[in-house]
Amino acid sequence: MSLRSQIIQRLTESSQGISGQKLADEFNVSRNAIWKTIQQLKEDGYQIESDRVNGYRLEEVSKQIDPALIKPVLPDLVTEYQPVVTSTNDLAKEYIIAHPRDNYLLMADKQTAGRGRRGKSFQSDLSRGLYFTLAYKIGTHLPVEQLPLVTLLAATSMAQSLEEYLPEEVKIKWVNDLFYQQRKVAGILTEVTMDLESASTSHIVIGIGLNLAGAFQEQDEAVQQVAGTIFGEQLPEDFNPNDLINLFLAQFNYYFSHFNEKRFMTEYEKRLLGLNYQLDYSLDGRQETGIIRGIDQDGHLLMENKYGVIESLYGTDLSFTSAQFIKKGIK
Repeated sequence: MSLRSQIIQRLTESSQGISGQKLADEFNVSRNAIWKTIQQLKEDGYQIESDRVNGYRLEEVSKQIDPALIKPVLPDLVTEYQPVVTSTNDLAKEYIIAHPRDNYLLMADKQTAGRGRRGKSFQSDLSRGLYFTLAYKIGTHLPVEQLPLVTLLAATSMAQSLEEYLPEEVKIKWVNDLFYQQRKVAGILTEVTMDLESASTSHIVIGIGLNLAGAFQEQDEAVQQVAGTIFGEQLPEDFNPNDLINLFLAQFNYYFSHFNEKRFMTEYEKRLLGLNYQLDYSLDGRQETGIIRGIDQDGHLLMENKYGVIESLYGTDLSFTSAQFIKKGIK
């Protein structure tokens, strides 16, 4: 752990001031090293008060993304922050190829080549966005046929985490988009990496892009019709993205630790956008119409066709246009 992280942890744990000399003694460094690190923390947005009697006291943590503020609820978790990246998923996959024993979390403010489901580009240039990827070791602990359920687990975890800040429920458009107040505010892309030696899954790679705040006036009309933000044009003064990520990781860890019980399934279905509505969808290149009736135990979408028969549908070629949900006023 770096000196910076050690100081943050120590100041966070203490409600009393701590002298520079005491910190220097604890971490076996010079007082000057402590002072320089404190000054850097102040520049990074940490509000730290100090005086000769009480020493350093943390008044408020930074509201910028900081790996030092991410709680290690997952084992062997390596955290990293980069302001601007191409794609958090792509970079995370590169990391775990080189470090296959780690769990890895990459966070960013902006993506220049974000991707969504079915190879679509993901809008990633809002004034306040949050983009992160969790690459989580799977190994032989999860059967291949159950891997698609991790997308549902992640979507449920993110929706519930956001609801800690919001007055209304976050909806999930099957399978991986989050909607709030009838607008798409987040997308999830889940991929897997393989261990070639054992011919088994190595990591599940979960990328999440969140439209926190901003405006879409400069985007094309199609984006403006569908996209929205979680908090409007401005972030709440008390919002801290590190807290949101910690909520997500804790919820993800809870559900994954009880994966066989599938506790997330009920919460997912409860938030399913368009439940009991008739909607158009595309399946294997065909245009179909049906009524969403829920999900089955495998996470497949239950659709009632025009003959009144409920079919279990799943696949990358199954999709719904987001605009129709908004046009129908589905909440």
